[in-house]
Amino acid sequence: MVDKLYYVEIDENIDENIYAYLLSLISLKKQHKISKFKFAVNKKLSLFSDILVQYIACQILNVTTNDLHFANNEYGKPYLVGYPNFHYNISHTINAIVVGVSNKPIGVDIEKIKQSDLKIAKRFFTDNEINYTLSDTKRYDKLFYEIWTRKEAYIKWDGRGLSIPLKSFDVKNDICGVTIRTFLIQDYLLSVCCEKAFTNDDIEAISEEDMIKTLVE
Repeated sequence: MVDKLYYVEIDENIDENIYAYLLSLISLKKQHKISKFKFAVNKKLSLFSDILVQYIACQILNVTTNDLHFANNEYGKPYLVGYPNFHYNISHTINAIVVGVSNKPIGVDIEKIKQSDLKIAKRFFTDNEINYTLSDTKRYDKLFYEIWTRKEAYIKWDGRGLSIPLKSFDVKNDICGVTIRTFLIQDYLLSVCCEKAFTNDDIEAISEEDMIKTLVE
């Protein structure tokens, strides 16, 4: 299986008929979860994330959506039932989605670079990581989100999520058994944690229009 990062930019608009059709492709449990989001863009991001995973899985495994059954581990990390060599992880932020796939456990995180709070860094970063973010005041926000996305990618790779204290590990030092890579895509920082060392060549950008066209045909 090809190790890949799929990146999609999402706007806030969608045709109501298309939205209703895509919503019908996911489980009732997921539909209920999406309905609880207050803002339309959050509903769309969550829906499109699940739809994108289905699309990718069908393409890679040569199956139909009816063959796909998803579950969560005890910490909430989702996985595809019956395909132990198909690992995936999802992250979305303001108007962007990333899905990482691999034959090994994988964790991804994406964030839009915006103003950050040093108080958060002091609460969740190690001293080494804080010193790194403060090493260039002009690039503080970018360095902050580099550390943040790398930490999120690591705990998602591990599968235990936020049950792992964020200060208990340092993403500026080597972490045994895995590689963490960070990429800048326009105003977004994307980090991936996996046994494989991902490169820019492993990132595939998919337009929202192409994804919808493929799914509704």
